[in-house]
Amino acid sequence: MSEIGALASGISGSGPTLFALCDKPETAQRVADWLSKHYLQNQEGFVHICRLDTAGARVVG
Repeated sequence: MSEIGALASGISGSGPTLFALCDKPETAQRVADWLSKHYLQNQEGFVHICRLDTAGARVVG
C-alpha cells in the first residue's frame, strides 16, 4: 500500500484485517478505495477510515 501513499501497513495477528497509516485524509480515501477494489472478496467485509486517538492511555471506569 506504500505505492499509493500509506506511511505503513500491516495485518492483524488474529484475523484477516489489514490496516494502513496515512498522513492525509485524501491518502486514506485512496487506500480505502484500493482495498475495496482489490481486497474485499464478498459482502462480509468492509473498509473503514478512522482517526487516530491522540489522547493516549487514560482510565475510563
